[in-house]
Amino acid sequence: MAWAADNKIVSGVGDGKFDPSAPITREQLAVMINSFIEYKSTKLVGTNKPAFADANAVSNWAKDAVTSGITGNTFAPKANADRAAVATIFKKFVTEFVK
Repeated sequence: MAWAADNKIVSGVGDGKFDPSAPITREQLAVMINSFIEYKSTKLVGTNKPAFADANAVSNWAKDAVTSGITGNTFAPKANADRAAVATIFKKFVTEFVK
């Protein structure tokens, strides 16, 4: 956790506090992945952002990080990212975006 905070990959839940045992939302995960990309100075390819039906539900601090949704043209930003979703997101990230 300290490494990720020191490298600005995570920033906590506010007021300088972290809650590592709390569930993570899809938009929080998107921001962490985006922050890691910036940390690694990695180039992304194919980052055309689709217009999600629920785009207005994405928090302002997460809008730039949201790139891939779920079925039905939605992103579901406030939904928890379960283990299966995290695995799918990382697989897609590695196979489609990292060069």
